This record gives sequence, C-alpha cells and structure tokens, in this order.
Amino acid sequence: MLAERRFDQLRQLSNKVIDLDAAIRTLPGSVAARRRLVAASLEYLEGLSPGARRDLKLGQEIADGYWRMARIQGVNAEFNLGDPAKAEDSLRKADGLIDAVLASRPQDRGALFRSALIAHDRMILADTEDRHADVLVHTRRTVERLEAFSRQNSSRNNPVHLDSILRPGDPQSERSSTALLYSNVALTYINRHLYTDGARYARRGADLVTSIPPAQDVLAGCLSLLANALRYQGDLDAALTNIRQAREISEKATYASETARFFSQYGPMFREGLILDGAEAVNLGRPDEAIEVFQKALDRTEAAASKDPNDAASRGRVGTVARELGDILRDRDPQRALAVYDLGIQRLGEIKGGMKTGRDYATMLAKSSYALRRLHRTSEAKRRIDAALVILKNTKDYPAERILPSSPACTTLRALGDYEADAGDTHRALAIYEQLLEKVIASNPDLLNDLRDTPKLSSIYGALHYLYRRTGESSKAEMMKSRRVELWRHWQEVLPRNTYIRGQLEAAEQSV
Repeated sequence: MLAERRFDQLRQLSNKVIDLDAAIRTLPGSVAARRRLVAASLEYLEGLSPGARRDLKLGQEIADGYWRMARIQGVNAEFNLGDPAKAEDSLRKADGLIDAVLASRPQDRGALFRSALIAHDRMILADTEDRHADVLVHTRRTVERLEAFSRQNSSRNNPVHLDSILRPGDPQSERSSTALLYSNVALTYINRHLYTDGARYARRGADLVTSIPPAQDVLAGCLSLLANALRYQGDLDAALTNIRQAREISEKATYASETARFFSQYGPMFREGLILDGAEAVNLGRPDEAIEVFQKALDRTEAAASKDPNDAASRGRVGTVARELGDILRDRDPQRALAVYDLGIQRLGEIKGGMKTGRDYATMLAKSSYALRRLHRTSEAKRRIDAALVILKNTKDYPAERILPSSPACTTLRALGDYEADAGDTHRALAIYEQLLEKVIASNPDLLNDLRDTPKLSSIYGALHYLYRRTGESSKAEMMKSRRVELWRHWQEVLPRNTYIRGQLEAAEQSV
C-alpha cells in the first residue's frame, strides 16, 4: 500500500514538474526557479531510489523521473538549462534503474521504450559533446531497444504507460514516437558520415508515420534528414525534392505549441539552404535562393532566442544559421556578412559552458575574419583569429597531431593562413598550410568514398598551389594542382551528372 501511494505521488510530481517547467521556461529570469525545481525533484527521486530494488514498477517511474529531469537540465531536444554534465548524470541513474527492470522482465514494452528514450538522449548528449565512441554505443542501443519494443505486440494486456510520450494502447502514438527516435538516430549517423545508415533510419521513420495525420511534423523531419543524407551522397536533385516536400509538410502540420513548431520547421528550412548553396559543400550553386532561405531561418531562430535569455537551444541554432549565411555573404556583401556573424557570435557567447559551444564560437570568430579583412579591419580580424586559437587550446583541439577537414581547428588555421597571405607574409602562410595539410592527411579522411570533406581538402590544395606559385616553387605548385584535379576526376567518374563536381573539376583544371 505504501509503495502504491509513493508510486502515485511520484507520477503526480513528475507531471506537475513538467507542467510547471513548461509554464515558466520562457519567462524572463526563470532559470533560477527552474534550477530549484529540478533540485527539489532530484532530492525526492534520490529518497525513493532505494525502494526501486524491491518494486520494479516504482523503479520504472523513478527512471522516468530522472529522464524528465535530464531533459530540463541539458539534453538538446527542447529548451533546457544548458547543464549537459548534470543531464548525463541523471540519465546514467535512469539507465541503471531500467536495466534492473529489463533484467527481470526483458519483454516489458514500457521498460524497453523507456530504455530507448534514455539511450536516445545519451546519444544526443554524446554527439553534442563530441564523445565519438559513446555516440555510436548509445545510437546502437537506441536501435536495439526500439526493435525489441516493436517486436513485442501491443495489446490490452501489455500497454505502454508513458504519460505525454505515448498514449496507452494507441498504435499511432507508438509509431509516431518510434519514428521520432529513428529520425534522431538517422541524424546521428549522418553526423558521423554514415550516410547509408542515416538514410535507412530516416526512411524507416518516414514509413511509420506517412499515413498518420497528427504526425506530419515527424514525417517532415524524417524527409529532411533523408534529403541531407542524399546531399552528402551527391544526389542533389533527389535531396532538393525531399527537402521541399519536408518544408511543405512542416508548414502545414499542426503543433502542440509554438516551440514544437519552431523546432520542426527549423531543420527542413536550414537544410534546404545547404542544398541550394552551402559553403564548401556539394550544392546546387543557387546562392540567391539560399540567402533567402537562410535569412528566414535566422529570423525565426533569433525571434525564439530573444524570448528567453536562457534558451541555449535557440541560441545554438542562431549560431549555426549565421555561420552558413555569413559564408555566402562574405564576398558579395561583407558588411551584411559581418552583422550576421556578429549576431551568431553574440548568441553563442550567451550560452553557458559546453565544449561544442566553445568550438562553434571559435569557428564563428575565425570565419568572421574574412568579412573584416574585406572591410579593411585587419587588426580586428587577427584578434578574432587569435581568440579562436585560445579557445581551441582550452578545448584541447589545437595543437593536435590530427585535424579533421570539417573541424573548428581546420577552419581557424585556414583563416590564419589566409590572413598571413593577405598581409603579404607568404612564407608564414605557406608554413601554416603545409602543417595543416600534414595534420589533415593524418586524420585519414576517406576522400574516395566520402564526398563530404572533399571540397575542404580541395580548398587546401588550391591555397597551397597559389602560395607555392607566389614563392616560385613551381614543381610543388603543380603537384598541389594535380592532387586537386585527381580528387575531382575521381568524383566525376563516380557521379558524372553532378554539376557541382563538374564545376569544381573545371576550376581545378583551369587554376593558374
């Protein structure tokens, strides 16, 4: 009787905490209240946890409580307090409790889905913090739990009780929630350059909800991710078709809140911009259309960020969109580009803590140096590059034996090399680029099978070709040109109808 009463109290507390947090999260100055709310809830959960060993039902509810607190603390799936380390600690506790339930009841559908949710959120945290090994561990665990959950047929005797996540015994709700997790699995695989896996789970998620009217926002997200995987594989026409279908669906879908609308519509809009003209990426070469789409995405993310000074998720998205829009504008309109970069820098600077935020901030500082140089503000450009290098030293990304082509360290060192070349110190610029190429090659980029990093390495070859020509080292210059041409010739054979690749090959062959 006591256990049942505690069970009911815990469920009521959990629901009240979530409702209260949702009510205050967008209010100015609410962060302190939200932190106290979480602290009080965690204290209560800690007090109940010893009883979970004797009562598996109570254990599930306590695990669900920890999962909910982690989402408020710092999982980048909704507005949060920006405390990823505390969120991971809560999820670890939730994982242990659910594992104990599954050890006794391996076919318990509620426990299986809770386990998938926990693994999913640990996957997001690991991805946000670039804990590469942990990412794939949690991603595979998410898939395993979802597949085990789907194998257990839903019935009145085996309902899933996850308030506000799944409606008990509702097949459409189960399919929608499962599809949402598959979509984030797809995103994680794509972020790890595993595009075939990413496309597979994006399609799996889309197939689950195509015929479910209330889940059209989930369908839009899955199609958006499928488009992204296709883009990285070089199929730009199919990517554009899918992303525009995703945007159309997301604009027409109904949402439980404006927050849900914002999160759902952001992805398709941002990815359409990348497909149209993402900087140093395979794209359709349609910058005017890309600028229009990116500006709309920036306006929406900035509107969301301005409503709540503690909304880390929206601030991160402002930074991401500002980076892409600034890159397109920096040569054609450096003044506007600088304003866009500065907005991204401002919003990223308002996020408290986090390795990823620091890296993103460094990237924006380095990229903004190009617009500053075009505006003849060279001293300020150099200060920003130096500040970016300090951040990357603190995050232990630089110095490094290996540097990934898409990393903040690569972006920052290229900005430094280009700054030195523009300032007239060709030999200094050459030394920076030579060292950079050595470290990028040491990272073993799969350039013959992964198109994603090819444009960036091509740019490094192009810069070295130009610098060797300036120093009179013609044989080295020709070697860099030859490597660049060979790279694009390979991809021309793989994707003969890709206009971006054809254009890059022509530019490489005609470089002097």
